[in-house]
Amino acid sequence: RWKQLQSFLVSWAKNRTKKRGEPAEDTNLLKSIDFESNELVEKIWKVAKPVESLDSTEFKAILKHFKLPIRDGPNPEDFALHEVRVLDGTEHRLGVPSNNDVDTIKQQKASYQLLFPVRYPGREEIIGLKKIHLCKETKTILEENIPSSGFDPSKRSGEDELSRILPFPYGLDAAAKMKASSVVIVASVLDALLLRTPKNRSTAVISLAEDS
Repeated sequence: RWKQLQSFLVSWAKNRTKKRGEPAEDTNLLKSIDFESNELVEKIWKVAKPVESLDSTEFKAILKHFKLPIRDGPNPEDFALHEVRVLDGTEHRLGVPSNNDVDTIKQQKASYQLLFPVRYPGREEIIGLKKIHLCKETKTILEENIPSSGFDPSKRSGEDELSRILPFPYGLDAAAKMKASSVVIVASVLDALLLRTPKNRSTAVISLAEDS
């Protein structure tokens, strides 16, 4: 279902921007889409904790981990507006190794992941997640789409490439709800978090769908 929708959107976008004289892309017929929550998405979402439910010490640890300013940075209400949840790698890290020795536990410390829910306009179901995490090797913040975390580069194919991309940008549902006449396009959901706050609810911010 993800693949057929992505294929349809890609063909539709190319046909809208094609130059005069260029052949039109074959647009695949879009069959009915099942918007029920993906099992993987639902499983991850249920074990994650709302950021606003953390105590002050845990909240500051999250800000520090993701290199967000503590004094003038986002507050719990900002995270609540975006419905952000957090996974603590010491308990619920995806793909946790089976052995729980001391070295493994040490490696898992402070492996937080922030999860932003992605919804299709007009629907309440969460159809995907934007996952923010810190790469231990490069010390950089990475952004990924779920479903896509299980993508295996060694088995890459055209089909896999389509299925690993989340077709909908983050924030599109909120922009549709407020009937925004203009939007701010950003590259990361962290930018959306900083720009659209409880004090700036009328600001429509959309984060692109691509992985970082």
